[in-house]
Amino acid sequence: QNNLVNSREPVDLAIGTRRARAAIMIMLALPGTVYLYQGEELGLAEVLDIPDAARQDPIFAMTDGKEIGRDGCRVPLPWTTDAAGSFGFSPAAATGAAWMPQPDDWGMYGADQQASDPGSMLAHYRHLVATRQSLGLAHGPLDWVIEDHQTVIAFERGDVLVAVNFGPDDVLLDHTVTKGRSVLASSVHGHQDPQRLLSNSAIWLR
Repeated sequence: QNNLVNSREPVDLAIGTRRARAAIMIMLALPGTVYLYQGEELGLAEVLDIPDAARQDPIFAMTDGKEIGRDGCRVPLPWTTDAAGSFGFSPAAATGAAWMPQPDDWGMYGADQQASDPGSMLAHYRHLVATRQSLGLAHGPLDWVIEDHQTVIAFERGDVLVAVNFGPDDVLLDHTVTKGRSVLASSVHGHQDPQRLLSNSAIWLR
């Protein structure tokens, strides 16, 4: 189902970003090949307020604007915090705007700024991808550890425990599950308690 039909609804960017950081930890912990969509490593949100005149997705015209289509995830990436050159997407001396209008605050997601911020979404992705590769998480079985909890699931990939809390409240994991393990990665930057699984978050323990 195309969730963009609900694009007029209010968006909670903070909780959405928090959940996105947890969601990528699930995906990168699974066996198999992983594909990342451009801009997700920067934490870019769907741009919902693109002017109708600038929209190019055929479905927008075919549905008389009832479905806005995928243009909101095709906005040129912000490589820099400087608005010049479409936030670094084009040469600074280039004339004219990018093919799809960028939000005025697009620079807050600039890759140049995120690269030096250990708590950024880009740093989060880089750490997870490198860890996945070093531990060989693309291969091997998946064994369930918690699958009957109301808001928590947990599974093992070799000696790595992946735990996810989908609920609004923190959850204490049983010590028999976390004993002897330390936090390898967390979707909440700086979180190092292997037993406390924060709300809307994920951790890798080893």
